[in-house]
Parts: sequence; C-alpha cells; structure tokens
Amino acid sequence: MVQKTDRRKPGRIVFASAALLVAVAFCAWYLRDDSAVRQPMGTTTADGGAARGPSRDSAVHGRGAARMTPTAASRAADSASLPPPGTSLAKIYDDLKARADGGDKEAASRLFTEAQHCFSARQEVRMLPRSANFFLEEDTSKLSAEELSQREKHLANLEQRLAKVRAESALCEGLSDEQLQLAPIALQAAQLGDAAASDCYVSGILLYSGGLLDHPEWLAQYKSNAMTIAQAALERGDWRMVAALRNAYGETLSVVPLGQLTGGDAVQYYRYLKLQHLGATDKNAAAIGRELADAAQSLTAADQNAGDAWAQEMYSHFFGGTPDPVDQNNQMSACYL
Repeated sequence: MVQKTDRRKPGRIVFASAALLVAVAFCAWYLRDDSAVRQPMGTTTADGGAARGPSRDSAVHGRGAARMTPTAASRAADSASLPPPGTSLAKIYDDLKARADGGDKEAASRLFTEAQHCFSARQEVRMLPRSANFFLEEDTSKLSAEELSQREKHLANLEQRLAKVRAESALCEGLSDEQLQLAPIALQAAQLGDAAASDCYVSGILLYSGGLLDHPEWLAQYKSNAMTIAQAALERGDWRMVAALRNAYGETLSVVPLGQLTGGDAVQYYRYLKLQHLGATDKNAAAIGRELADAAQSLTAADQNAGDAWAQEMYSHFFGGTPDPVDQNNQMSACYL
C-alpha cells in the first residue's frame, strides 16, 4: 500500500499545487499594488494619514462605516418564513436569491450555507470514486494482515461517505456550476452580517470555488470589502476573525488572498496574538504565550505597550472579556472546498 501510494500521489500533489499556484499568482498580481489596504490596522501611512482597515479608533470608538447594521426593511424581510429544511436548493434558489438581494439576512445565510454544502457534496461525489478505485486497483499481495485490515476499514469508510454525499447531493440536482460559485454569495451574506460567510469570505479561499477567470471583478470586490467585513466581525466578537488576522499579519496565510491583502506586519501580528492570548483557554494559552513572547522581541517597548492596550480594550469592549470557548486557531477550517 505504501509503495502504491508513493508511486501515484506525487502526480496528484503536483497537479493540485500547480492549480493553487496559478490561482495565487493571479490574486497576487491583482492585489499587489494597493498600499493603502496593506497598511496595518491602527497605524498611519507615511504621510501621516490614517491607515485603511480595522484600527483601534475605528474598532473601539467608531460605529459608522465598518458596522453593517441591518435596516428596518431587512429586519422585516428576515421575519418571513424560509422554506422547510430538506427542500431541494434548485427549487428555492431563485427565491432565496431574490430575498437576499432585497436585504433578507436569513435568506442570504440559507443560500450561502446550502450552496456551500452543495458545492462540497458535488466535489466529493466526483472525487471519492477515484479515491476508492485507487485502493481497489492496488496490489495487496505484499500487505500484512494489519495493513489489509486498515485498507478494508478505509474502503468501508469511503463507501459510507460516498453513499452519504450522494444522498446529500440529490438535494442539489438541477443546479448549474455557475449557481454554486460561492464568492458573490458569501459576499452578500457577509455584508448582511452572517458570521460564517464573513469568516469564509475574508479568508479569500472562496475565490477558488470557480468563476474567477470569468469574473475578475470579484477580486476588486474582495479588495474593497474584505477588511470592512473583518471589522464588523471583530465588533461582533468573532474569534475566528481574530485568528485569521493574526495568521495573515504573521504571514502564515501569505499564499491566500487575505495574506496578500494585509501583508506581513510585526506590530499588527503582536496585537492579534495578544488579543488571542487574552481569550485563550488552558488548552492553547501556553503555546500562544510563547509565540507572543517571540513576537515581542522584534518590537519596541512603545509598540508592545500600545499593542497590549489595544488588545485589552478590544477584549473588554467587543469580546465581553469572555475567553474563546473553542480556541479558534484555524479560521478557514470550516471553509475548505
């Protein structure tokens, strides 16, 4: 089994890596020259002007542009009942889209959630049979009894998973690939305040869900809206967004659009690490504390003090002084395609 995997897997990795690099390169080209967006949060530009993006002033004292407050019309629309769960998305897609266009947050959230689910199910239906065939075709003559047992368990798991996603994808029949292009759907839901859509949209990973080459304007939209959506998420006390911005400024996410949008910045990286440390539970506090100590070594005392004050005020004002209940370290974990 190991030999078989070693022989075939590199080709798949090279292909997937090449596809990702093409997408990343396109995003890098499009996002490369906006220095205003890449300025760190809570700093000033070279000419003394205020930097763009969530800052201490906008996050703690400002409530205007960054906070996307539902209108009375959208709240009224939200009160209308949605179709019952289990309804085929193809049957309700146009209605949900029309209601979302009218400002209905619940409809926008439902459309995003089900479109993302259908996109994932469709991809798995396409890929799981190939994975199963890979195991079925391999030479098992040299496998040990334990390896054969593990192989059978893996095949059984694949079979169960395939049956499940086929059943799930039945609710997605009749949808075109264009209807499951997630970036514009997520943007709309995020602008109406959906937390999951906000987290996934800001990460930028949904730009890879199809349609980007036909819609390069999606990159411009991302460039214009991602940090405003991030700001609103911070004001809702979204720990996933804290993790995302920490990783982006720390260059952990340098290959995805968010990392290219923010650029690396030691001061901002320290601030978000400090905020995350304030909200850490026993599970991750020690590890984040070590990372925080390492990050502090590259800063001046003034930068550290300012970062500590910013994080404390954010934690108290927007996170209610309440620790992150699940230690969100991977903002994209729910957004993988």
